Amino acid sequence: MSSSSTSVARSEALRNTPQHAATKLKRIVLEELNERNVLDFSVASYAKGDITSIKLICKVVLIKEGKMGAVQAIRNKYGPNGELLLRRFQRTATNLAKDNNRMKFLLNCRRCKVIPKCLNYKIHIQLGSGRSREELDKLMFKQKIRILSVMVADVKRSIAELQKNKAHLFGKIETAFEREDVVAVKKMVEKKSRSVHEESKRRGERKIERMKNQRIAEMNIEEEWVENTTDTRIPDFLQRTLSLGPNFNVQNKKKMPYVEIVAGIEKGIRFKENADEIRGEVASAITNHINYVRQPRHGKLEWIEKDIAASRRFLEENPNLLITKADKGNKTVIIEAEEYHAKMMELLNDEDTYRKLRADPSNRIMRKINATVDGWLDQKCIEKSEHRKMKISSCNPPRIYGLPKLHKEGRPLRPVVSTIGSATYQMAQYLF
Repeated sequence: MSSSSTSVARSEALRNTPQHAATKLKRIVLEELNERNVLDFSVASYAKGDITSIKLICKVVLIKEGKMGAVQAIRNKYGPNGELLLRRFQRTATNLAKDNNRMKFLLNCRRCKVIPKCLNYKIHIQLGSGRSREELDKLMFKQKIRILSVMVADVKRSIAELQKNKAHLFGKIETAFEREDVVAVKKMVEKKSRSVHEESKRRGERKIERMKNQRIAEMNIEEEWVENTTDTRIPDFLQRTLSLGPNFNVQNKKKMPYVEIVAGIEKGIRFKENADEIRGEVASAITNHINYVRQPRHGKLEWIEKDIAASRRFLEENPNLLITKADKGNKTVIIEAEEYHAKMMELLNDEDTYRKLRADPSNRIMRKINATVDGWLDQKCIEKSEHRKMKISSCNPPRIYGLPKLHKEGRPLRPVVSTIGSATYQMAQYLF
């Protein structure tokens, strides 16, 4: 083998070594930095692929990105004390951003009634009955919610202390640094704080969602609570929502126009003799509503609102499904809308039971009832308050609906007539 071929083979072998790759990478980085006038370093002076050269390249890149430049510049200009002041100010601002997000996380945990991992402790007590264990679990849950409140108060105090320290350190920086350096430091620290804030916020939101999903997965959903009589597959979120039952309630987030309501009522009652009494009743009703909104009936289950929203969208996309109650057993029934309407029309077309009227008699009955009530008041058989309750100014015809009889073959409907809001409703309430 000739000497030329030997040298070619040797150079090829050297190109495949890690040192050659590091040197090549270093040359590319330094050439790019020289082109951008970041640092006027000679490429030839860093021909060796040693650790010191690579560290220097990394340092140059960090200075170029602005991650070390400000701190290093402050140290060179104001000495170690200036650098220490800057780092303390930056650390305080970062901790403040973290604590603000921690506050939001704890408040969301308390609002949604989910327990973070730091409070997932258990008390090992031997209890004989299942009822005792349930009572202990409820007691422990309430205790953990109270601990959350203590943690919230502690974070509030920490935030106040950090805000105070941050203002104090910034005052020192304004005294020790030049104005342009103060502006640069403030901008750098704010950028770092926003970055930490966003990252901490995303992490807290992921934790909340994970705990909510875990809480939903742990729900004891009994299949017999919901009866699906259709061929449509019911998703899990709809099953969970319907299993809550018809008495479940969530807080209404829309604000009530209390001022408009009071203004409208005042306009209608200002010439009435009992205006003060009506004002008292209205004020009591509005106060009760405000207290109800502040203390929702099912606040501890507020975290399933997403399931409720998803269920509403699913039912809007499937208008062929109808949700109703069963005749017996307190079950929620999913039935085909066509089947329901066909069975209801079959009931109403029974001429032996129902008779079709030419017109709605509700207004005629309302006038008769009002005349009777006025006569009772004139004869002093009833009080004015009772007269106001029974006398009506508008009414609706009674409405009929059907409840499926799941225990019978063919699931026939039991007809139910609702007279709420009808002409005779207030009179019937007074008499019975």
